[in-house]
Amino acid sequence: MLIIKIIGDKFYGRESLGWGDVKLALFMGTVLGIKLGFMSLIIGSFIALPYAVYYVIKKEEKEIPYGPFLIIGVFITFIFMRDISLFINSFFMIK
Repeated sequence: MLIIKIIGDKFYGRESLGWGDVKLALFMGTVLGIKLGFMSLIIGSFIALPYAVYYVIKKEEKEIPYGPFLIIGVFITFIFMRDISLFINSFFMIK
């Protein structure tokens, strides 16, 4: 997330991702592990996608806070941890 923040800041010329989001992602990886932490990032991003598309269609320049979507992703990952781990392991053929 730190690398994404640095690249995004350079690309957009302003802050693209807050430090709270980077810290939250670090916490997610620490608590859930790398595989499940990454999956919760993906889940949170997919949950945030409809909101981002809505604001793009309405042509509103509104900043969407990413933290709540990350927390929802962590919550969903925590609830379905076993199923997600089985999916990851079967997808990458890890025993």
